[in-house]
This record gives sequence, structure tokens and C-alpha cells, in this order.
Amino acid sequence: MGLKFGTDGVRALALKELQPEWVARLGAAAAKVIGVKTFVIAIDGRETGPILAEALVNGLKQEQTHYEYLGIAPTPAVAHIASTYKFGGAVISASHNRSEYNGLKFFLPGGEKLSDKDQSAIEAILAKETPVLEKNESLKISSLREDLLSTWTSNLKDSIISANLNGLRIVVDSANGAASFFAPNLFRNLGAEVISIHDEPDGKNINLKSGSTDTTILQSVVKEIDADLGVAFDGDADRALAIDKTGELVNGDSLLAIFAQDMKHRNVLNGDTTAVTVMTNFGFHLAMKESEIRT
Repeated sequence: MGLKFGTDGVRALALKELQPEWVARLGAAAAKVIGVKTFVIAIDGRETGPILAEALVNGLKQEQTHYEYLGIAPTPAVAHIASTYKFGGAVISASHNRSEYNGLKFFLPGGEKLSDKDQSAIEAILAKETPVLEKNESLKISSLREDLLSTWTSNLKDSIISANLNGLRIVVDSANGAASFFAPNLFRNLGAEVISIHDEPDGKNINLKSGSTDTTILQSVVKEIDADLGVAFDGDADRALAIDKTGELVNGDSLLAIFAQDMKHRNVLNGDTTAVTVMTNFGFHLAMKESEIRT
């Protein structure tokens, strides 16, 4: 199989192009290259997630690598747990893609993604066509799941500057994905009135006319109920878009400008600098220059 790492892990048609046997070999190769004793693993709610997670674990176990399986959980949670506990991390997800796709992305013990060198080393091992023996052990949710996830949710709560979100009405669109069991409750715990939509993953409805790939329904609900804000996540909850109180989409450049200016005002913007991509528009750069923020 000729699958290779792309810009964010490996993605392909699940069980057709991305087959369990290959995922097991990928797990064994990743265990060798990353070189940790334990991996934390999550899926985003696709029906093929548990099958591929079990295959991944078979590969990890061939290299005597332990695992903590979280079931459905956001990608940022895995990155945070990997960083906090010095675990390797693996997320089985195809992000914003349709449910028939799936994929894998890995994290190093510091919570960072694999370097190009790491990916090349894994691909070199995969090229040797070494088989992985089938373990036939059923995958079980980690007994440490709640404790591990609480370190992430507690960190999120502690990062909120306001004492609470009392008085705010927020519509949360979880894309029937990994945010479904986390985002609405997090906002509620912070005091907001939450209207939660697209929060019932059934294995096939992830990103279906929902989430950050289609904000039409979210925009309509925000206007209908006179909400203060709408938030749309993608399938694995590693990105979000916002809707203002008039129902208009707030694009990524605008969000980044808001965050950068707020952080500078609070003297927590490292080096008074914000990182951007080549797609960031010229107006953003002008706005940051006026705010004395480097890009």
C-alpha cells in the first residue's frame, strides 16, 4: 500500500485504502520511531474508528508498547495528555472529511506533531513490508480515561480570563464528532447558557451538513434564538469557526486578530508576535502593524 504522510497525518478511504493490516504496521513503526512506553489514543466518532484503533493497538503491542484508549475525544485533548504525561499520542480521524474517510495522526511526548524526519523514518520501516501478528484482543476504554481528560478540561477552564460566562447564550455545533461530549458541557460549566446542535455521533453523520464545513444551520439558529455567539468545530475538534450575534461568519483572520490584540492588551502575547500562514490576507498584516504586533 502506497499511503504516505500528508500535511496532517495519513488519510484515505477507511477499510478500502486505509486497511487494518497496514494500520497495525503503522502502529509498530510509530512505536519504534517515537520510542515511548505508552501511547494515548482517541477516535473522533466514525464507525471505522474502533476497528482501526484495535489494529493500531496490535501494532503497538508488537513493540511492547502500552496504551490508554480514550474512545471518542478531541485531538487537542490527546496532544495535551501526551505533553503532560510524556506519552506518545495517536488520533484516528479524518478531521473535516466525510465519514467514509479515516486517518491517523501522531504526537510526540511533548505534544508536538511528528517532524519530517520522524515521518520519513516511519515510512522507511513501512517500506520493508514487515507483517504484524494478530493479537485478537478486544479494545477497552482506559480506566484512567476520566482522570486523563480532566487534566485537559481543567487546563482549558484555567485559561479563561473571565470569572465565568454568565449571561452569555452560546450555540455550539460539534459536527457530530469529537467535541460532542465535551464542548457543550465545558461552556455550561463556565456559566453560559448553551444550545447544543449536531452532538449525536452515530458513526456516519460526522461533518454532515454541520460543524465548521457547513455553518448554515448554526448561523440560522444563532439568529433565531438571539444568541450572543455561535461556535462550530470540525470532526476531531482541532479547529473552530465563530458566528457573531447577527449570524455572520467570523473568518479565521478576524479571529486571529481578536486573539492577538487581546493577548497583547493583557501582556501575554509572546514577543508581541503572531504566527500566520501564506493564506492570511494583507488587511490582517496592516491591522497588526497598527496594533504594534509583528507577524
